[in-house]
Amino acid sequence: HFVKDIGMAASAVGIALAVREFVHHGFAVAGGALADRVGSARMLRAGVIVRALGVACLAFADDMTLLTAAMVISAFGGGLTEAPYHAAVASVTTEQSRQRYYSIASVVSGAGSIAGPLVGAWLLRFDFRVVCLVSAACLGANLVAASQLPSVKVLRRTRSIFDGVGLVLRDRFFLTVTALMVGYSFTLEQLSISFPLRVYELTGNSRDVGTMTALVAVTNVVLQYPLIWFLGRSYTPSQLLPLGLLVMGAGIGLIGLTHAFAPF
Repeated sequence: HFVKDIGMAASAVGIALAVREFVHHGFAVAGGALADRVGSARMLRAGVIVRALGVACLAFADDMTLLTAAMVISAFGGGLTEAPYHAAVASVTTEQSRQRYYSIASVVSGAGSIAGPLVGAWLLRFDFRVVCLVSAACLGANLVAASQLPSVKVLRRTRSIFDGVGLVLRDRFFLTVTALMVGYSFTLEQLSISFPLRVYELTGNSRDVGTMTALVAVTNVVLQYPLIWFLGRSYTPSQLLPLGLLVMGAGIGLIGLTHAFAPF
């Protein structure tokens, strides 16, 4: 939409998305610190409201300044929920059940990712603003679920936030996994930037972008949990992670060689 209809450069949209990711993940530390003081459930509810507001603002973004501002608001809301969500999961699951929870949660999320692009592509028949406002309403509806969340107890420490950051920086295994996830995040972002533009180049139809996203979500839902269950019997998560990154990298390389939508 922003490239084809508004006339922005793809690089400008990419910069706005990069700012969004930086704010989202950068503010996650502060979001986690606030959750330690006010509770995860409250932070999740606040984050849902702010993120819905940011998505609604995208409906009226017709230049780089407004686009970036809407992205920042949305990312700020995401930062409020990122750490509290994972902290809440860690509190209500055990080490044995946590991997299974995340696998099931990913499948459920993937199911939503199937419906979302298809509904979004259908709503594009009306207007991009309709897509944004309906999306914001769906996010706002999450308040109903967030209001039912149990009160998760958090550890109240007298130490400063810098003590927690120091603990993270001393964990070499965690830093190694984080470095690997940089490549994963880069690849994932192509679903929002390069892949839609490439699909439009190949087909000339923006609705095919929804088809591509739905196909990715279907593959995720159908294969992820069974593969993790099957391979998890013989390999540890630390062994599966680099394997998954290699497969993703190979897929990206093959996509660069395609010249038609079907092979893509």
